[in-house]
Amino acid sequence: MVGCMAASPKKNTRSGSTTYEWRRVKVRGGAPEGPSRQGPPKRFGGLQRRDPKSALTLTILHRGGAESWWLVQARGRSAAFPGHRCLDDVMQEINADWYEER
Repeated sequence: MVGCMAASPKKNTRSGSTTYEWRRVKVRGGAPEGPSRQGPPKRFGGLQRRDPKSALTLTILHRGGAESWWLVQARGRSAAFPGHRCLDDVMQEINADWYEER
């Protein structure tokens, strides 16, 4: 036949198949369920109690980004907050010690 490949002198041999061996192994469990021993770090933690009804000076800087970010400086500390958080959420974090101990 014209146009057909000539027969190869090598045989089409296959390598041995992969064999599986069963063995017992100890699999570690996942992370323990429930609350973690250490909570998230408090950005305004460790400060003295503060009455939320008294005046407080805030410095707020817009940091931009795909999601609007704001840098809030208060009481000698600073923290970045996403733009979807309301002022009340931010103030609760700044006054966290006051709200937790009441």
